Amino acid sequence: MLKNKSFYGLLGIVIILITIAVYASTNPKTPNTLSIPTSTPKISVKNTPEGWKTYTSQNLGFALAYPSLMEIREHEDGTVTFVLLGPTQSKGTEMYDGISINFSNQSFEGDFKEFIEKEWKLKKEDEIYTEVGEIKESDIAVKKGLTYSVSSLGNFDLIFIPTSDNKYLQITMLVEDPKNQGFEEISKKILDSLAIK
Repeated sequence: MLKNKSFYGLLGIVIILITIAVYASTNPKTPNTLSIPTSTPKISVKNTPEGWKTYTSQNLGFALAYPSLMEIREHEDGTVTFVLLGPTQSKGTEMYDGISINFSNQSFEGDFKEFIEKEWKLKKEDEIYTEVGEIKESDIAVKKGLTYSVSSLGNFDLIFIPTSDNKYLQITMLVEDPKNQGFEEISKKILDSLAIK
């Protein structure tokens, strides 16, 4: 049974890395400008640094500011990935110099905190993860959520923010900065600008 969990854990990490590699090897897609019905409340980005662009996803229910050099990939499954490649990063390879931030909508059953703790315990038992950090409370976009880090073919920060009954926004963030390009600060500014519906 542990081998099955390891297989599925490895499969999940491989899917994330393939998504990043495929994205890095293709041209960026310009985000669509969606016409917002008047009944849909507008999501306003806060704390937009000078020279940055803004992005809104009505489907996922968030808006944020991002550097103009950052590329956006809108996936068929509804997820959105923001990627900024560093000077030594090669397209189509595992991320070792840059930022990758993925946003997805997820569902949960029962109590949100208990659900996240159960998923966390499964990761702690899965040998695919070399390290699983402790769960901490987070306060992002004026919303209370939970966060922890995992290490497996990269050091990922996972952020979980409940958005409605049995739904939450998951943010998966990978930041690698071997040339001290300020990627940690950039990713912090992106999260500081985040607004959630």
